[in-house]
Amino acid sequence: MRKSAFVNPYRHKCVTTTIRKYWIAFLLIEVLLASFVYALYRVDQHDRITYSKSFMEASVQSDVLQLGKAFEQARSDLFFLASDTRLHQYLDGDAISNDQQSQRLKELEQAYLRFAEIKKQYDQVRVVDTSGIEKIRINFDDEHAYVTDTQDLQDKSHREYIQLANRLDDGAAGVSKFDLNVEHNALETPLKPIIRFVTPVFVNNERRGAVVLNLFGQQLLSELGGVSTTSHQWLLDANGDYIKGGIPPADFAVYLGHPRSFRSEYTDAWESMTSHDSGHVSNSSGDFFFQRVSPQSLTDQISSPPTQWLDTDLILVSFLDPAQIGGASKNALLLSRLLPLFGFMSMIMLVATYALTKMQRHRQKQNEAIAKTLLKLKRSNTELERFTFIASHDLQEPLRNVLAYADLLRSDLGEQLTDDVAEDLQFISDASLRMQRLLDDLLAFSKAERHDLRRETLSLESCVDDALKALALRIEQTNATIRRGHLPEIEADGLLVTQLFQNLIGNALKFVDSDRPTIEVTASLFDGTWVLGVKDDGIGIKPEYQEQIFLPFKRLHGMGEYEGSGVGLAICQKIVELHHGRLWVDSKCGEYSHFLFTLDPQEDWNAGE
Repeated sequence: MRKSAFVNPYRHKCVTTTIRKYWIAFLLIEVLLASFVYALYRVDQHDRITYSKSFMEASVQSDVLQLGKAFEQARSDLFFLASDTRLHQYLDGDAISNDQQSQRLKELEQAYLRFAEIKKQYDQVRVVDTSGIEKIRINFDDEHAYVTDTQDLQDKSHREYIQLANRLDDGAAGVSKFDLNVEHNALETPLKPIIRFVTPVFVNNERRGAVVLNLFGQQLLSELGGVSTTSHQWLLDANGDYIKGGIPPADFAVYLGHPRSFRSEYTDAWESMTSHDSGHVSNSSGDFFFQRVSPQSLTDQISSPPTQWLDTDLILVSFLDPAQIGGASKNALLLSRLLPLFGFMSMIMLVATYALTKMQRHRQKQNEAIAKTLLKLKRSNTELERFTFIASHDLQEPLRNVLAYADLLRSDLGEQLTDDVAEDLQFISDASLRMQRLLDDLLAFSKAERHDLRRETLSLESCVDDALKALALRIEQTNATIRRGHLPEIEADGLLVTQLFQNLIGNALKFVDSDRPTIEVTASLFDGTWVLGVKDDGIGIKPEYQEQIFLPFKRLHGMGEYEGSGVGLAICQKIVELHHGRLWVDSKCGEYSHFLFTLDPQEDWNAGE
C-alpha cells in the first residue's frame, strides 16, 4: 500500500517566517543604508552652504573696506587741493591784481594737471565759484589729462552736488549720488559711472567757491566681490535700484530708462533690507547678505570732520543662488531616485560608494580651497605688516633730504628770497615735518604690533619714574603737577608698560586746560584685578568720541590746534591688548579725562600664536 504525501504545515510556516525575517532585515538594511547616504548628503549640503555663507559675509565686509579706502583717499585728495594757498588767492580776487590773478590761474591749472596725471583715478578736477560756474576744469581721457578751454566751461548751478557744496560748512565734505556722468544735460557716452566729492573753499571766513573731484566709478565697481568666487556681488542705491547687479546684469538700469530693479525682482528680500542696516535674508530666491553704508560711515571712523551724503545710502549685497549649492528641490529629486533602488542591495552599495567618494573628494577640494584662501590672507596680512614697517622706516631718509635741501635753498637765495618763495619753502618744510612725525608714529605703532612680550615682575613705581623722566621737559613747560598713590608690582613687559604710561601722561599734558594742570596716576584693586589709570583736569572728551580716539590716526581736532598724529592712544590700545587687558576712558567734557586700563598677568600670552 502506497504512503500518501504529507506536508508539515508548521515547517512551511517556519520557512516562510524565516524568509519574511530575511526580507524584513534586508529591507531594514536597505532603508538604513539609504538613510545613511541621504544623511551624509544633507551634512555635505549643510557644510557647503555654511562655507558659502561665510565667504558671502566676508565678501561684503571686504567690499565695505574697499569702498572705505577709496572714499577716504578721494576725501584726502579733495582737502589737499582745497587747502592750496594759491587757490585762496585766486578766489579772493580783491587781494591781488589782474595779472596776478591770471598767473595764479595758470599755476593752479598746471598743478591740477599734474595731480590728475599722477592720480589717474579722477575723471575731472574742477573749481567752481559760488554761483556754480566752472572756473577751472581738468579732464582725464585715454590716460591723458588736459585743461578745458574757457569757452567750454559750464554752468553747474542746477546740479545737486553743487547745491550741496553751497550748504556745507568750512572744512566739511560732501558726496554725490553714484550715477552716470552728465555733460551738457545729456549722459556722456561711452557711459561713465561717477561719484563726485565736493568741499567749499572759504577765504577770510567768506564762501568763495568749491573744489569738485569726479572719481571714476567703473574701477571701483569691478573690484567689488574680489574675495568671493561663488556668489554675486551687487551694489544698490537706497531705492533698491541697481548700480551694479542683476541676473542678467542691469547696471544703472534706472538711469538708462529700464524698468528692472532689485526691489521689483526680489521684493521679499528688499522689504527685510529696508528695516535693517545689515543682516542675512534667506528665501526661495536664495541667500542675501547685505550691509548699508554711507560715505559718512566709511570715512568718519578714521577722520573728521563729517562727510555729508546726498540723499541716499549704498547697499552692498552678496547673493547666493540655490542653483550654485543645490537647493531643496535637488534633495527631493535625489531622494525620489534612491527609493526605487531599495530592493537592489548591490546597486545601493555601488551608488552609496560612488556618492560617498564623490562627496568626500568635493569636500576635500573645498577644504583645500579654503586652506589656500586662509593662507593667502595670512600671507597678505604678514606682507602688509612688513610693508608698513619698511615703508615707515625707509621713507625717513628722503624726507630728511627734502628738509635739508629746503634749508639749503633758503640759505643760497639769501636776500633774493621773495615772500612767495619763502612761503612755499616753509610749506615744504612744514609738510615734510608733519610727514616725518606721521612716519615716526607709524613706525612706533608697527613696532608695538611686532613686539615679543617679555614676562617679568616689575614695579609700576619704576615704570612711572622712567616715563616722567622722558617727559620732564614737557612737565616743566606746562607747570604740571604729577600725583600718584601706591602703585603695585605686577607681571608684565616693563618696556611696553613704561611706554604705556609715557603715552597716557603725555596725552594728558597735551590737552591741558589751565596754567597749572594736575595729573594723577591711580591704582585700585577690584575683584582681584588692578585697575590702573591716568587722570587729568584737561578739556575732556565728548561721549560720542570716547571709543573712536583709540583708532589709529584718529584726531578730534585740527592740525593747528594740538600737535600729534593720533597714534599715541592706538599704541596704548595695542599694548593693553598684547597683555590681554582692557583700555577705556571716563571723561566729562570741559572737566577731566580718566584713562583706565587692566593688565592680565594670569593670561597665557603665547596662546593662539
